[in-house]
Amino acid sequence: MARFIVGPNDWNFRDAYQQASDGDILELEDNTRVDLGSSVFQINKSLEIVGQMTPTKDLTCYIDGAIAITNQAQVTLRRIIFRAEIDRVMLSVDNASLKLSQVIIYNGYQDAMTKVSIWANDADVTATASIFKAISSDTGSTLKLSHSHLDLTNTSLDKVRLFADTDSDLKLAQIDSFGLVNQNALNLESSHAKLKNCSFKIDDDVTNQDKAATVYVKNTSLETTNSILGNVNGINSLCLVANSSWNSERDLIYRLYAEESRLYLQETSIETVADLEQLTMAYADGIYFKAHTENVINLYLRAKAMIYLKQAFFEEVISPNVRLEDGALATVDQLELADGDASLLELKADATSHIIFAHQATGLKQAEAETRFQTEDKLVGLSEVKASLATILQKARFYQLRRQQGLNAEGVNLNALFMGPKSSGKATSARYFVQQLAQAKLVDEQRFIKVQAKELTDERGYERLGEYLEDARGGVLLIEGAQQLLGQTELLDLLLQGQTPVIILTGPKKELTKLNSVPGFTKHFPNQLNFTGYGQNELVEIGKKLLADWQYRLADEDYYTQTLAHLCQQANFNQASAVADFNHRLREQMSQRVMATADTDLETITNEDIKAVADQLGTNQTTKDAYAELNSLIGIAEVKRAVKNFIDLNVINQQRKQAGLAVANTSMHAMFLGNPGTGKTTVARILGELLYQKGLIRKPTLIEVSRSDLVAGYVGQTAIKTRKKLEEALGGVLFIDEAYTLSTGGSNDFGLEAINEILKFMEDHRDDIVIIFAGYTKEMQAFLAMNSGLESRIPNTFTFADYTIAELVQIGLLDLKKRNYQVEQAAYAYVVSESYQKSNDHSNGRWVRNLNDRLVRLQASRLAQSDGQGDLELITRGDLEKLLATN
Repeated sequence: MARFIVGPNDWNFRDAYQQASDGDILELEDNTRVDLGSSVFQINKSLEIVGQMTPTKDLTCYIDGAIAITNQAQVTLRRIIFRAEIDRVMLSVDNASLKLSQVIIYNGYQDAMTKVSIWANDADVTATASIFKAISSDTGSTLKLSHSHLDLTNTSLDKVRLFADTDSDLKLAQIDSFGLVNQNALNLESSHAKLKNCSFKIDDDVTNQDKAATVYVKNTSLETTNSILGNVNGINSLCLVANSSWNSERDLIYRLYAEESRLYLQETSIETVADLEQLTMAYADGIYFKAHTENVINLYLRAKAMIYLKQAFFEEVISPNVRLEDGALATVDQLELADGDASLLELKADATSHIIFAHQATGLKQAEAETRFQTEDKLVGLSEVKASLATILQKARFYQLRRQQGLNAEGVNLNALFMGPKSSGKATSARYFVQQLAQAKLVDEQRFIKVQAKELTDERGYERLGEYLEDARGGVLLIEGAQQLLGQTELLDLLLQGQTPVIILTGPKKELTKLNSVPGFTKHFPNQLNFTGYGQNELVEIGKKLLADWQYRLADEDYYTQTLAHLCQQANFNQASAVADFNHRLREQMSQRVMATADTDLETITNEDIKAVADQLGTNQTTKDAYAELNSLIGIAEVKRAVKNFIDLNVINQQRKQAGLAVANTSMHAMFLGNPGTGKTTVARILGELLYQKGLIRKPTLIEVSRSDLVAGYVGQTAIKTRKKLEEALGGVLFIDEAYTLSTGGSNDFGLEAINEILKFMEDHRDDIVIIFAGYTKEMQAFLAMNSGLESRIPNTFTFADYTIAELVQIGLLDLKKRNYQVEQAAYAYVVSESYQKSNDHSNGRWVRNLNDRLVRLQASRLAQSDGQGDLELITRGDLEKLLATN
């Protein structure tokens, strides 16, 4: 890795670029200005371009002009002011990656609304602690993505619009967007975005109701947490259209508009009004309507929109607070009014709309009011699935009510895809969905047929499917493992014919989403639900419910909870089927105990039963005490204290998280710094045991790798090789020895590819792997400096000091004892001390073990020369003297 200094008295920027190779650094001297001229400067090498920063955090280096990054180049800009006053894309990234850290992107061109600060196509763009700024609030500038990934953290967008389309993926955290007048601050089309702790606002002086929404979302999946969207009266702060979905948690939305979209709201605040139209379906578990001065109601539903208000809080009474028109439907569970009686709240519906109260029938028979969807009381977890099923049933029930009143009512397509991993609740949810449809008299439960898709793929499959469809007519046909239908054109054509029963297809998401490419499929299967699996607490709750359903009682519920929670940390035990198997074994164990002891209690499962089954399966309650093993190590007192503090912090964080309390967004990734032989690998193994025993990781796995295990010799192979090792360590600990060697391979090195793959994996699996980077202190500091994303993702540092001579003596004596050798301790200590002071090899514990190897060979040579006569365990003074003489 070469470093080129760019400045008035050193390299010219263009010349430095020509000489540089992949992995090199171009460093701008203080107060350097690089003028790229009017043409676009092409970069097709993987480089880092670094500027300077004063102690007061001011940037002093400038690049003026336009840059195009292509050819899979991986470019990093750090501590640079990048500016342009030309009508051209400032930074284009095409089939390449760009990382920005402490960078200011300044667009000084005023006349063209099409001005783009960054254009990314099939690219990966990351920015941290940076500023995007435009000179004009009317025209602004744009950060535009297509088929790309964007990761922004702690970054300001000053009069800069963010636009993404065509399968782009955005991850935004701590973003402050402001200053635009007549454009969307965030525009998302056919993409996916996650926002956390973000603020998107426009200029406060804007009041024209025809102005663009602050955030516009079209055919996109949006997730927001602790974010603020909007700030101006009369302007939609969030507009969702065209089959968009929005999952909101603890957000503040100034004004909401949605049509043909799906909303899941949890503790979401609405500053003025939520306007839901055109078949929009919403589920609100904690929605807060603020008091405001606008002449608008709180919640407006029209054009067949639907909402389930599980809990809604209003700060004031408006006439009305909620209005439904044109075939809208609201199911209301709990309403609250600040400092008042909730009965004062006004909810109005026109003749074509309905309000159903969960606990009070209004305009309906009580029996009808009680037919609302109750799955949330029977299913454990699966909050988003519950919300989706609730809205589907509400929609069907609504049109059923219209038909009963003699009104026109269109048909409702109840066909669904249940997509997710094995044992994630798909079959259980399907069963409850069928029960609720039957209870509402929407299907005939007696005509429920379940079939495995693999039964339909032989030569009689088409005929058999036709028979199943006919037998299930008026009811439900559930096809499990529906990924088997991929490529089965005739079977799919048969499924997509009209006048069939309700059809539910289940299978893995990755495979089932491919069915959407079949013409007409999404029209016939509009309800597509994602199952993400169960958390640990949910699995424990499932276990208890299963036992209760079988009429068994736990003698000690806490012991069952603790044991099952430990088992759930293990690999292959994070599914409901594993919990069901555990309970089956419990029942078998209990029956054997009862029959062997003539016990008359046929209901109670004892702690002895639980322990016996847990022992069979092997819980993480290992007999080995990892703390005792750590404390038995010689020396490294500071490391021992640091490990204890590290474990204590993460245990408490886990307990706070389980209690629903706020937890800092911490990471368990770590740096082990020190010379060879100081115990880094040993401590890593013990740390892995501790994390496993404390339930912080789910596998007691430590995968130890070095550069050769991660880096390949061909383009594209390193990422595959690295990912294989990362996946092998998933759920446990990956220990990368001499990690700095990944960044010291020169121009033909693929180590950077390994680092990028590691960083991506760390982000994608932040809670399911611990990565330890080990190496010399100085080299590891340089390793961190070569990639801005490394240091922020590795917050924990453990420094391993060299052993003292006294500690080396202890290590050596312990090593000989383990090998069943005896030696005079004082004489041995003298030899170790003298030898170490003469040696240039200060590899600590490794050095003393090598010394013992030589000593053992000298003893063996002496015994061999005497025909084996002598004590096979004793190392004599003569052996020690010979060892000292050879040093």
